[in-house]
Amino acid sequence: MSGTSSATRTRSTPPALAPTERRRPVSGSPPEGTSRSM
Repeated sequence: MSGTSSATRTRSTPPALAPTERRRPVSGSPPEGTSRSM
């Protein structure tokens, strides 16, 4: 579920914010920006 939503949001957002949001969850930080952004 998170993977599909993240992929759709990354395509909608510019290439500058896409890597930033994707790196946040991968870094090990809490899904605050991704969960709250949705």
